[in-house]
Amino acid sequence: MLYHNNTALWHSNCHISFHNIYASNFRNQTLKGEPRFSMKKFIMMFMIIALLSSAVIISTPVDVQAQRSYYVQRVRDRYGRVRWVRVRKPSYYRRHRNRINMALGTAGGALVGGLIGGRKGMLIGAGTGLGASALYTYKLKKKKRHYRKIRRY
Repeated sequence: MLYHNNTALWHSNCHISFHNIYASNFRNQTLKGEPRFSMKKFIMMFMIIALLSSAVIISTPVDVQAQRSYYVQRVRDRYGRVRWVRVRKPSYYRRHRNRINMALGTAGGALVGGLIGGRKGMLIGAGTGLGASALYTYKLKKKKRHYRKIRRY
């Protein structure tokens, strides 16, 4: 029979002794009862603070200098002279047309190849779709509108 603080413990034959249970409750505390320093908690808190501080830096307002830009487009007048005319900002598709077409062609080829031939077919289909979309984007239907972004300082 085990004794703790002059009281008898009836389940002395259990595989977990009272001492192990009692010690596990206070394992993370010092002798004074204060929590012990944990390196994992310190690293996690440091990472959270670093993430939040970087979010604050990114979300600060931009000064007016960075917003002073406009787009121009090349135009030929009726006398054959080339001039650059100020235009409004082109749409997202017009600005990134080549990248979007390549990505969609690759994704479409991978989808069709995956449905037909599984994992290996997906890889072959992605390559075929990339080649076909490159041919379409750069040879068959070239980009005709070119814009330049002018920054004023």
